[in-house]
Amino acid sequence: MNESMIELARLAYGEHIIRCNEEHPDRVAPLLMLDGEEQRARKWLAFAKAKRTGDRQSVRGLLVYLCSNCSGELNREKKRWLIAKIERGEITLSNLTFEMLHGTHLEWRYIKKLVGKEVNSTREKRRIKEIYEQMGVAYADA
Repeated sequence: MNESMIELARLAYGEHIIRCNEEHPDRVAPLLMLDGEEQRARKWLAFAKAKRTGDRQSVRGLLVYLCSNCSGELNREKKRWLIAKIERGEITLSNLTFEMLHGTHLEWRYIKKLVGKEVNSTREKRRIKEIYEQMGVAYADA
């Protein structure tokens, strides 16, 4: 597999985390690290582990925010389309895709609508960072 295929696998895994149909992190870790980019893989694995051990809706909301902002370039037309779908209740976390999110730079008010509650992003980021750091030690020891 080439490096871009592995990156696509990582992005797909992130989408599956949002949709709540992801494989167990331990099962997919070897695939997500095939290109040697362990730090990138661990980022997604930390989100999956955090979702399994904490407030899953908050983790999903944080992931939606990060995926919508991962592109430096704002796509205004796509953003308007997505916001309209969210406002009408036509899009849920279960049918949201990375392609729909990428470049939309969603504000928290729309993510709150998707998640159904306020998300404490600072607390979730801190918890995910702790999991990520613990995984780094664990993978280095393995």
